Amino acid sequence: MLSSSPSASVTPDSRPPPAVACYAGFSPSSSPRIDVSRLGVVCGPPLGLVKLAWTSGVLDETGRAPKLRWDAERGDCFRLFAVAGQPVEDLQVEVRGTAGLEGALANETRRWAVVGEHGLFCAERAGHYQAVFGTHEGTGELAAAVWRGARLFPKRRAGAYDDSPHEAP
Repeated sequence: MLSSSPSASVTPDSRPPPAVACYAGFSPSSSPRIDVSRLGVVCGPPLGLVKLAWTSGVLDETGRAPKLRWDAERGDCFRLFAVAGQPVEDLQVEVRGTAGLEGALANETRRWAVVGEHGLFCAERAGHYQAVFGTHEGTGELAAAVWRGARLFPKRRAGAYDDSPHEAP
């Protein structure tokens, strides 16, 4: 269950930032697809994110799992949500692509993950990207979605660009 209200003993200065608070108290149900939607709706639009791509399938320790693929422009920033069904107890997510991504790895001792847990991860170069999922034990349903947020750098124009942050179109 997602909690949207802080406890009464939490002071404004000790509240987690919105990027973390949106999934505070999250506990997966028996439906990974519903859980990924819940995480996306609570953590996406309030932070200016829009759903870009999703996938679902079966995850097991042999590495047979669906892959989540998308294209990015230089400076596009993302957040990825993934949930595995029981009996999976741990979930690993690695984002691979044309170029490196900052903070694009999650290795959790729980069956759900947020890549970009404390904020967005961003593409250093334009290209094709994919999230690869794994677990150490168990077989279960997997659902995942990637959401796109602000672009750090606008597209290059005539050899020059402005490095100030810009909103994604």
